[in-house]
Amino acid sequence: LQDEKTALLLENVGDISTLEVPNDYKNLWKDISFNVQEQKAKTHGLSDEQKEECFKGLIKRPYHLVNIANKFNVKNIVEVGTAEGLQIYSFAKYLSDNGGHAWSCDIRDVRNKEYAEKYKDVVTFCPGTSSSLALALTKDLKENETIDMFYIDADHRRGAVISDVANLRR
Repeated sequence: LQDEKTALLLENVGDISTLEVPNDYKNLWKDISFNVQEQKAKTHGLSDEQKEECFKGLIKRPYHLVNIANKFNVKNIVEVGTAEGLQIYSFAKYLSDNGGHAWSCDIRDVRNKEYAEKYKDVVTFCPGTSSSLALALTKDLKENETIDMFYIDADHRRGAVISDVANLRR
């Protein structure tokens, strides 16, 4: 069954290894994530070749998730774990072109200020955890409005994702 689901997903959205990222999304990655990833590569002692290989993959992930949202006509997205905002602002670009809204939370507000301003009408940032975000969503969502996609990338400790899902299940 899992192989069938994976095959269906690949049929709908394609393989990330062959994905071509549009320049707008490449620029988002460069503006928001490049310096962070440079520092991580340095911290882990990656050679220039290793770093470049990692970057080739890292630049694709945000657009791949946008591509999934597009293929399934997603209009409302929730992200747990904003960090600098690469993924939420990639979603915001998609949503600004296609209608919809995104909500995101993080315990630290280190979002890219330029993109926070650019997408302030498309993204609602909630300081705190998924619990705080769940409360904000109960106030923000209109009757019969649903969240179409969740992206959870916050606390990486064992069981944390389950807690985020439990907090957002309604």
